Amino acid sequence: MAYTKNTWLPRIGTGLNKFTDQNGNEWTLTSAPTEVQQAGTPFTADWMNHIEDGIYNAAARADISSNPNLLINGGVTVWQRGESFTVGTSRIYTADRWYCVKLAGGAESATVSRTEDGMLVSGAAVSIAYMMEPQDVALLQGKQLTLSIGVKNSDGSMKYITRPAEVTGAMVSLGGFTAGQTVCWAKLEMGEEATPFVPKSYGEELLACMRYYQNTGTVFCPGYITVGGASFTYMPPVPMRSVPTIGGNVNDMTVRPVDSDVIYQQTVGISSSQSSGDTLYLTTTAPGVTSNRPCVVQFWGLTLDAEVYS
Repeated sequence: MAYTKNTWLPRIGTGLNKFTDQNGNEWTLTSAPTEVQQAGTPFTADWMNHIEDGIYNAAARADISSNPNLLINGGVTVWQRGESFTVGTSRIYTADRWYCVKLAGGAESATVSRTEDGMLVSGAAVSIAYMMEPQDVALLQGKQLTLSIGVKNSDGSMKYITRPAEVTGAMVSLGGFTAGQTVCWAKLEMGEEATPFVPKSYGEELLACMRYYQNTGTVFCPGYITVGGASFTYMPPVPMRSVPTIGGNVNDMTVRPVDSDVIYQQTVGISSSQSSGDTLYLTTTAPGVTSNRPCVVQFWGLTLDAEVYS
């Protein structure tokens, strides 16, 4: 909440030290201390206005620091899918949470790539957008919002874009960017004024992004084989917003039955009806196994995609 600053005025008049007692006698009071060991700070309008300025400025800084960025990966630091993408006329996710499409005209192809400053556009111009979840859209609809963007031009100069924003659907568009421009950061915030962009740590941004997309490392899951197939559960380290689509090394499952030979290069499937964003019920083939038994399923390099596409 903004602090309302007061303006202190000096008291001006004549006979300001005169007082009248209950009998109507007039008295003039004059300070006459026996000894002054320290003069102290005088109580003046100038000094009180100095204090008011300090309180006002501190409150203003507090208001700025309490205005969060509503966009995840606003500093464009997390790139789980890769570090360079050819962008065509169909939108694709590039850096986490950022949805890109080539604009009509110009060069035949467009590329966006990771740099130490953010997202560099090469070739044709590219439109960049952010996709919001339905509950966030409902929360922000009708609210006064401000969008600000930091862009580095090809000559190294910085360009700052600030404009009012309105959330009417899932997509929040940053606009179009041309070859040689780098989108360094973007911030969407409540209110009618843009406040400074304050980057979050990489770890904090990564955890937030993993709600929408994850890469698995090498994973060993306990499972159980029935004749011809194995089932097992996998719990993503960060719960996802919905049941994800599985990609990546889907044909490289290794099934290790108890008391039986290892079965390599099997294909994974997911039971959507039995899965949720925090627990995935997965299946894979296990040819040659003729009796039920426990097993361990090993996999690596799966991609889990629960992004917002519309």
